[in-house]
Amino acid sequence: MRMRSLIRALCPCLDETAFFTIYGYVLASGYEPHYTR
Repeated sequence: MRMRSLIRALCPCLDETAFFTIYGYVLASGYEPHYTR
C-alpha cells in the first residue's frame, strides 16, 4: 500500500500500530478510499 508510505512521509513518528488504528477508524467511518492502483 502506498498509503502507508504517504502517512509515514507526513508523520514519521507514526508506527504500524498507529497506521492500522487510523485505517481501522477510517473503515469504521464508512469511507473507503480507492488509492490502490
